[in-house]
Amino acid sequence: MIVEVEMFILGYYDDRDKLRDWPTAGSDPRSPKYLFHKENPIYVQVRGLGQNLTQETSPNAVRVTSESGGPLYLDLKETSGGSQTFRNSWAPNGELLYLADGTSEGYYKDTIKVQDEEVLNFELRCPLIGAIASYEDSNDVMVDRAEVGVEWQCDYDRYDPGDPGEPPFGTLDCADDYALGFMQNLGWPEVPLNPYSWWDVFANGDLASQEAHWDSAGDSCYADNVDFAAWCGHGTRAHQLPRILRFFVDLIGGEKQPPDKLAWSEIQWGDEDLDWVVLNTCRFLDGTDVELKQMASGVHLICGYQTDMTVYAAAGEYFADLMDTTGDSVRVAWHQQCQHYQPRGNTARVFGASQCVMDGVRAGGGPIFVSRDPTSSSSYSHWDRTAE
Repeated sequence: MIVEVEMFILGYYDDRDKLRDWPTAGSDPRSPKYLFHKENPIYVQVRGLGQNLTQETSPNAVRVTSESGGPLYLDLKETSGGSQTFRNSWAPNGELLYLADGTSEGYYKDTIKVQDEEVLNFELRCPLIGAIASYEDSNDVMVDRAEVGVEWQCDYDRYDPGDPGEPPFGTLDCADDYALGFMQNLGWPEVPLNPYSWWDVFANGDLASQEAHWDSAGDSCYADNVDFAAWCGHGTRAHQLPRILRFFVDLIGGEKQPPDKLAWSEIQWGDEDLDWVVLNTCRFLDGTDVELKQMASGVHLICGYQTDMTVYAAAGEYFADLMDTTGDSVRVAWHQQCQHYQPRGNTARVFGASQCVMDGVRAGGGPIFVSRDPTSSSSYSHWDRTAE
């Protein structure tokens, strides 16, 4: 007797659509193969049970727990008398399972709490029908919710003193529009029950956007606590080294203070949850692959610029739409938004693990297929597109 956890898009149980994870292999840690949108269900099937020729329903047939939530109980119903195949999708009112930020048993759907990459454990009620039952371990799988977080800084005129001998950094009037447009269009959340909707985890602007949210010491509650993170603000001028992200800080006694500067050596993205990053800023990816690899601790792809760039309010929405509605990969969509919005000569760069170069965030309405997480021994490269 086995509980099989299967994912499918159109309602058909098919071995090709079984929900699996990436197993531990050598230096590769266990990780999920799929990120679930808000309305992506998990279908549960038990085979090899039931000799009765009458179609049967089994209440509380499967107990589900996650590392942060549960227990939750799923009803199953046999597909026909004597079929020996029980499914939660056949249960009265349906008993489909959804990932959420809380565990609850509902009338039309059940939700299980999952925060970051967590193992779901499925236990089978034995006997399935009648008598006094106990629950026996059956199967488990690692899953993750599709989460996005963004930050931006606009008001440099008010807070940033600039650098000695250099002109001040100007206000970025639409950095907020860029970041929020990206978040809001990643999944079209304004459409009720749309299967592509992501979880919005954080959206911090100006003084609420801080260097500590992105460096290795503090990113586990912010940038590395989501799957897709984006930041929009100032970087460096062409002659300034090292390349940094420039975060202004609050005034003290009404006086501007030196900004916090985030350099490559202070970053370890991907050691928690982060898969993809957008850095909508000048020149932060202007470095060799060896230099840029300092930032990679499991992150799949980092999108930014090798040159100067211009912030456009609608570019974030456009980038998200390309991935989410046309199915373009992260890399292709980033290059396309550069071609569409940036002045001629500006170069968009994607840096990351070669094995993840085709990563995308849309999977035909179902969960997002995610490449195996890269490691320090993985091959890294960069891919450029210069606006024409």
